[in-house]
Amino acid sequence: MLLGIGSDTGFSTMINIPLWFLVGLFWTKITNAAVVTISHGNRLWVYLANLVIIGFVVFIKMTNVDLWFSVDSALLAYPFYSIGFLIKSKSINMTKMGLVLPTVSALVLSIIFSHYNERADINNFNFGKNIMLFYATGFLGTMTIIGLSRILAGKFQNICQIISSGSLLIIAFHGIAGSIIYAVLPYLIAGKSFTQFVNIDFLVSILVMIAMYPLILFAKKYFPVLIGGRSVQRIQRQQI
Repeated sequence: MLLGIGSDTGFSTMINIPLWFLVGLFWTKITNAAVVTISHGNRLWVYLANLVIIGFVVFIKMTNVDLWFSVDSALLAYPFYSIGFLIKSKSINMTKMGLVLPTVSALVLSIIFSHYNERADINNFNFGKNIMLFYATGFLGTMTIIGLSRILAGKFQNICQIISSGSLLIIAFHGIAGSIIYAVLPYLIAGKSFTQFVNIDFLVSILVMIAMYPLILFAKKYFPVLIGGRSVQRIQRQQI
């Protein structure tokens, strides 16, 4: 975590870029624990807490306040973590969603919103042109991933599980992998102008997951601790 502290500014940078999300995740989990404790499991209070946090994020952005140790980035990311927590605890039931139509709709809207809102970067506390579009794009993207995973679960369940288990690696290295793909992609898109390729970010996201797949397999086999495999290692030691 200490290696991941810092932001890319005119006078500072983090020592190890792939570790930036660990610092934010640390504060996000603390924030979520506080919200869950105060709300006593009441979803209405959780939603209100999210609105308060979003309002605070807008305030510190407008006043150019830079919170240390990635606390601002953690607060910007918190609504995503909060909704994920509610889904995981089954407070929000995603199984009632349809499949093809909602997934395609979410995908199309996320591409449109992302294009209009322009670049967003949680690490550098940038939510683009509009914070509500930022969250809408993120939630729609989440719905797209959930929908696609459910659609592909039948024939490609093993692949989906492997990619899901390696989400930490994808989060850590997507910036590096994406930069390489962005640099190489212009030479692979024959007959098209790279700057006019509308869905370039979506394409790069898919290519990043494909590129990370071998690394996830390698980590699962030789370094399971990197993808949260501590419990697996503990069970293996007990069996021995």
